[in-house]
Amino acid sequence: MYGEAFIREYEQIATLGNGWQDIFKKYNITWALIPKGWDLVNALLNQGWKDVYHDDTAIILVQGN
Repeated sequence: MYGEAFIREYEQIATLGNGWQDIFKKYNITWALIPKGWDLVNALLNQGWKDVYHDDTAIILVQGN
């Protein structure tokens, strides 16, 4: 549905693959809904993103400029 290139970018972000931050910039991603427990949550929090909502399933983060 989205094409192979898009799915590979998703995988690169989800696994914190080399250059995942560049994909966030490419798509101007300023908020994210992420399953709780993913390494991406801590990676974004370490870059200054803010936790605006979380529950037992997921977390919503916004870019904290």
